[in-house]
Amino acid sequence: LRNITNPDMGADEFTPVMTDVGMYAFNSPKMPFSPGTNNIIVTIKNHGAETINNVAIDWSVNNAMQTRKNWTGTLISGSTIQVDMGNYNFNPGTSYDIKSWTTSPNGHIDLNNSNDTIHATNLYTALAGTYSTGGTNPNFLNLSAAINALIQGGISGNVIFKIRNGTYDEQLSIPEIKGVSESNTITFESESGDSTVVK
Repeated sequence: LRNITNPDMGADEFTPVMTDVGMYAFNSPKMPFSPGTNNIIVTIKNHGAETINNVAIDWSVNNAMQTRKNWTGTLISGSTIQVDMGNYNFNPGTSYDIKSWTTSPNGHIDLNNSNDTIHATNLYTALAGTYSTGGTNPNFLNLSAAINALIQGGISGNVIFKIRNGTYDEQLSIPEIKGVSESNTITFESESGDSTVVK
């Protein structure tokens, strides 16, 4: 409540609705993250005046519905809590859009739907390990494709691109890559060991 005699400058006065739970943050996965099974973790917040003891949380990956999470506990007004929604198997080279939303707090209608939904878009898994570039049945057709994968998902371990013999007529620019450090490096090298046959 504001002080009637000496109110704070710029304070917003509002009366919260009784029942209002919404998504507050998308915690995991965050790039860079490895391919395979990863936990999906979100944070919900009680924006309403009443304490929340249960809420349904739905989620989807690339518009495919996943198993609903029926959260129970004690979430007082203004507080947040992380919720583990389950896990999902992420494939390399695929763009993922994860959506999550709350419904039926305390079994009632949520009186404010504007904060119910959160999105994490354009997520890609990170690279780690050795990849072939060029030639027959490579991991990446050319150097541009390899660099694009680095830009999209970053790295989660050392990455080595084995470049097969041939001529690569490309103009390349490598920006800062997520996950690169002294222990997580990126190496481009000739697969045959003879750099003169890679042009």
